[in-house]
Amino acid sequence: MNNKIKLFIKDIEKELEKIDIIVNNILELKKILKGKEPDKFYIITFAGFLHSFYTGLEIIFLRIAKRIDKDVPVEINWHKDLLNRMSYETDFRPALINEKFKEKVMEYLNFRHFYRHSYSFELKWEKLNHW
Repeated sequence: MNNKIKLFIKDIEKELEKIDIIVNNILELKKILKGKEPDKFYIITFAGFLHSFYTGLEIIFLRIAKRIDKDVPVEINWHKDLLNRMSYETDFRPALINEKFKEKVMEYLNFRHFYRHSYSFELKWEKLNHW
């Protein structure tokens, strides 16, 4: 295996480690909040973790699109296009995610869009708590 491939794999592994930290933060916060009605600061923190989780996945998908597929989407809906691309096989790689996982990640993508284009006081625990 050449050095470029080794570096690419290391980069992906580093991103997965970061995602693992985010997941642990989410689980820790959910444990703290179990059975409690969170205040706005907990809600905003929780939403930030969810946003970071999706961001980590997207970073990995972008690196794969750039390095392996040699084709990064640029259209207005590039986030959805990128996610869709990861669910099908190309000449250079197998499908990386299945349809069920893609649908779940699409929920995070939709949340990411809401998070970035709304005010923090619009976040509702009832909607966030199912994550």
